[in-house]
Amino acid sequence: MTEEEINKISKKHIKAMNKNNPQAEIMNWVESIPLKTNTGFYFDYKFELLNPDNPFSFGGAPGYFIDQETGELRNLSWQELRTIKKTLS
Repeated sequence: MTEEEINKISKKHIKAMNKNNPQAEIMNWVESIPLKTNTGFYFDYKFELLNPDNPFSFGGAPGYFIDQETGELRNLSWQELRTIKKTLS
C-alpha cells in the first residue's frame, strides 16, 4: 500500500472515533504524524480539548499501527510501542 492509502485508512479511523466519541463535548480526536517502520506506520492517538480551561485526561492505547502490506489497523500496547521505537533507534 502507498503512504497515501495508509493515510486514508487513518483518516477514516479518526473520523469513526469522533463519530462514536462519548466525550465529544470535551475533546476531539485529531490526526497525528505517522512514524514509518519496516512493516507499516505507527500513529499516536492525539486529541484536542474544546475548552482548554477544562482539563481532561484518560488512559488507554498510546496509538495504532497500520500494516503496509495488508492495511490492517490495530491498537498498540505501551510495550509494543517501546519495541517499535527500539527498532528505529
